Amino acid sequence: MKKIIVLICLCFIKLNGSSQSKSVLFIGNSYTGANNLPLLTSQLATSAGFSLTHSSQTPGGAQLINHISNSAVINSIYSNKWDY
Repeated sequence: MKKIIVLICLCFIKLNGSSQSKSVLFIGNSYTGANNLPLLTSQLATSAGFSLTHSSQTPGGAQLINHISNSAVINSIYSNKWDY
């Protein structure tokens, strides 16, 4: 959990020098989805004065190999010009 918080903080440091609005695609598994990491990150961005648009693909038990062959994930990647 500490690693995730550090990663989020580093993203906000990066955001600080650029535009106020970012879009993020979360690709993960049930750990990402069940802990609602996209919403938590969005709320953290809002509290820091940033606008965050997000979407996620978090099927339970998914591993990297599953995402590579999942058409829903591939379509999500190409559906927007994601910042992260």
